[in-house]
Amino acid sequence: MLAPVRSDDFGARLALYKVFMGSRSKKNDFEIRMQSLEAEVTRLNSLLAAERARSAELEIARDFEKEENRAKSEFLANMSHELRTPLSAVIGFAELLMDMELGEDPYACVKLLKQSGDGLLLLINNILDYSKIESKRIQLDRIGFDLRVLVEDVASLLAIQAEQKGLEMACLIDKAVPAQVIGDPQFIRQVLVNLVGNAIKFTQQGEVFIEVKCQGRGKKGSSYDSVSLDFSVTDTGIGIAPEHQKRIFTRFSQAEASTTRRFGGTGLGLTISCELVAAMGGHLHVESQPDKGSRFWFQLDLAPGQVPTAQASRPELALDLSGTRVLVADGNATYRKILEDMLVEMGCLVTVVPDGTAALETLNHAEEEKIGFNLLIMELTLSGLDGYELARAVHQAPKLQGVSRIVLTSMTRGRQARRMRELGCRGYLTKPVRKAVLQEVIAEVLLGARDDASTPALVTKHSVAEKKFRNIHILVAEDYEMNRRLVESYLKNDGFSVHIADDGLKAVKAFRRGRFDLILMDMQMPGMDGLAAVKKIREIEILEKEVIGGRTTPIVAMTADTSPKARERCLAAGMDAFVTKPLRWTKLRARIEALLPESVSKTETQPDLRVKRGPSGKSHGDATAPINLERALHTAMGDTDFLKELLHMFTAATARQLVEIKSSTATGQTDTAEKYAHKIKGAAANLDIEGIRATAIDLEQAARQQNVSGIEQMTASLELQLKALNEFVQANCPA
Repeated sequence: MLAPVRSDDFGARLALYKVFMGSRSKKNDFEIRMQSLEAEVTRLNSLLAAERARSAELEIARDFEKEENRAKSEFLANMSHELRTPLSAVIGFAELLMDMELGEDPYACVKLLKQSGDGLLLLINNILDYSKIESKRIQLDRIGFDLRVLVEDVASLLAIQAEQKGLEMACLIDKAVPAQVIGDPQFIRQVLVNLVGNAIKFTQQGEVFIEVKCQGRGKKGSSYDSVSLDFSVTDTGIGIAPEHQKRIFTRFSQAEASTTRRFGGTGLGLTISCELVAAMGGHLHVESQPDKGSRFWFQLDLAPGQVPTAQASRPELALDLSGTRVLVADGNATYRKILEDMLVEMGCLVTVVPDGTAALETLNHAEEEKIGFNLLIMELTLSGLDGYELARAVHQAPKLQGVSRIVLTSMTRGRQARRMRELGCRGYLTKPVRKAVLQEVIAEVLLGARDDASTPALVTKHSVAEKKFRNIHILVAEDYEMNRRLVESYLKNDGFSVHIADDGLKAVKAFRRGRFDLILMDMQMPGMDGLAAVKKIREIEILEKEVIGGRTTPIVAMTADTSPKARERCLAAGMDAFVTKPLRWTKLRARIEALLPESVSKTETQPDLRVKRGPSGKSHGDATAPINLERALHTAMGDTDFLKELLHMFTAATARQLVEIKSSTATGQTDTAEKYAHKIKGAAANLDIEGIRATAIDLEQAARQQNVSGIEQMTASLELQLKALNEFVQANCPA
């Protein structure tokens, strides 16, 4: 019989059992928790391994993306060059053809060719620029530049488009704007070109007005370290409704679908402009009302720059214009304001009137009061008396013969210049006029008035340029034939003496033989490229100690590669400036003028030629010879075959031109003789054919005076000289 269990023993055992079961439960919980932790560690290790694998993949992808971006950049640079290079020639030659005397149908064809080329170029530029923005490859330059020249370049570049639509193109730069500022001129130019191009596109009548105002200067210590400038483009076009004004800044968008159908375009221009302005620290705004026009504007803070020594040391004009009394007659209020501001800055005493009738009354009243005007600047399309009627009235009034006259017009058609010269006008300018050109033309006109010439030559921006640049010798190195001839035509038309090389090696050889005032160097040429040629030229200057007063020969890079790296490579190689293709003469000429010392354009001496031997080593400097073979051979870079090719081109062209002169003179068209005499004069000067050049000058003067017998006499003389030239070349340049 079992002994009875006491209640206290049972309780103790029960408590012990509970403790045992509790510890067992805790052990189970611990094991479960350990298993859970081990599972979590395994999961985290898996995640870490996956993350490491992903990081490795991302690094590979990042490297691939870098390589892809590098390849894309190279592709864009190559495409830019390949597309822009032929377009430069197409558009440039179309411009030259439009300046020639073409029939109505050929002119229309050439005009369409140029318009198509311009449209294609705009599309290419927009696509390439947008791709740069998308890939975040916008890089700002900080270089010194002349803002007035830049804005005037934009106005001149687009003035033809404005004229074709019958629009006035005007630009006004506040006199408080510094002569030089530091910033990115390429981006500012591109934004202005986009805005002005849009203004012309969407304006059917009225005007397009570019304005730059100085809003203030930021001061640091005793000097100003920034200047705040407002840029605006205002038009009198179709305007934009308020609800569409935000939409126009969206990529690939215009205000309305009907606008795209009516005016065309990609809708990228304003998007690109917004991005470029933002990159420069500004914001593009619009103010507009439907049917009342639009105003696009942005503000930039730029640093004031230092005026280049070549500009700071320029001598004053031959004639001080201070106190000159000038009457301006122009029907456009904007242009009256622009001309008044320009003339006041020159020191002139200015009166402005809106029409021809008021101009004639003001002139007569001033004469009666014994305070007559020295100069009348008049637009052709005046109300009341138009420009022709006003010029005729002044020409026929004996008491107004002391008033010199300059014609200012937006149109370049017909024979306006000849008609105005017959009416006693001494100067002729097309809008938009640059302040510097206006100042030079006024000085030339007033100085010419003192000479009392019976039939004075008409002073134009071309004649001023020709006189200024006739002793400037420029070496052009370019392998693409059409671009080479285009640059040559641009330079020669403005009076420069041009020497050609079609690759870098020939450019270096030409530089060894002759001194040049400036070199235009293409970057991508076969054999020795532009960078290598520039480095070699700089080495030659050092070795031959040709650097006078620390100044080297200015070299301007010409390239279709618009990337910042291309600019850096050019400047690092020793170049002084950089212009992009397609080349625009206004832009290229501004670069050339900025780099040329004033003393070069004033000298009357010929360039120093270091090699003065013909191919046989004998001198051909006989004063009785029709051509100076030494210098002509220098022009042909020492290549006898090339010289003969140039001479053949010259004689063939001159023979054709003499036939045209005789034919046109027989019908009384002496202006044709003047034009071809000018061409013969320039071509003969480039080849040092002095006799023909001198006769061509006489022929040009006879044509200006409409002296038919003089034209016939000079033409006959040129035919004899041309024959003598052919005989001399055959004898001295055997095959």
